[in-house]
Amino acid sequence: MHSSSDFSSEAESFSHKMRSRTEHVWPEHVKELGSENAEYKKFKQLTGELIDLSIELSRGKMARLRNQSADS
Repeated sequence: MHSSSDFSSEAESFSHKMRSRTEHVWPEHVKELGSENAEYKKFKQLTGELIDLSIELSRGKMARLRNQSADS
């Protein structure tokens, strides 16, 4: 347990559901949380890319269907 006299923490900021938050983190947890943040940022990037590609695929399918019905 930490006493108020040894309260030297780091701030960890993040956003979720369009809301920003800052939490205080004990120094001995900073490294672990930094790794988790890096993994989460990579996950968000890859998820964004997946969504972009999915939208692109859907647009291509719709265009193909329009072309097929125009040719009929």
